[in-house]
Amino acid sequence: PKMRRLIACAVRPAQVGGLGRFCQQSYRKTLPVLSLCVPRRGFAVGAEASEAKDAALEQVESPVESEAPWTSQALRDEATAMRRNMKISPRKLNDIARQIRGLSCEEAMIQLTLSQKPKSEWVLKIVQNAVNNAVTNFNMDPERLYIDEVQVGKGKYRKSLRFHAKGRFGKGNVYFAHLSLKVKEQPWEEGEERIGRRGRKIETIRRMKQSHDEVYSKYASVLADFEDEEDRLRGD
Repeated sequence: PKMRRLIACAVRPAQVGGLGRFCQQSYRKTLPVLSLCVPRRGFAVGAEASEAKDAALEQVESPVESEAPWTSQALRDEATAMRRNMKISPRKLNDIARQIRGLSCEEAMIQLTLSQKPKSEWVLKIVQNAVNNAVTNFNMDPERLYIDEVQVGKGKYRKSLRFHAKGRFGKGNVYFAHLSLKVKEQPWEEGEERIGRRGRKIETIRRMKQSHDEVYSKYASVLADFEDEEDRLRGD
């Protein structure tokens, strides 16, 4: 009878009393597996009943865990890159760094490539150096890297003259700045939406790549036909 009540909890936990509520709260993920131990109609007796009971208890005590489709092989948790004494003010450099904080490295490089800021090429090289360090030295997965931290600091500065009208002049400063960048490898999580803290979702990037591949394949086929036609005309 106890075994039948346990099976009933697995199949219809809401229709049984206290035992059903206990099973529904404690073993919600493993309950559907219990209905496979004993046939639905009739019940076994003697040795068969004890074997079925032991199998059911083993499944309850050791729930089946789904393996992650990706495991990290990284040697370290993070990788860094730095550049000092860049000829730019810290405030202007921080405007560029604010664009890529929390993004995946792939999307950050796209944003820096398309950015209109004059010094975004410098930051792009620093991101590429950090990714190369992570992949080459620490065996990280480049597709799961994201920018965890970007720090901008004030460097040395020198004084200069600012010339005004009527032969007058004033004092000015030429600023320099430091930039340090840290990238990390995002661990796998079930139902994850994006790589990094913000940015485009994984489904959006996959859909954009698919559409890009379709357009490129059509363009490549048209270009191949055009080249064949050109060769044919030249041959004639």
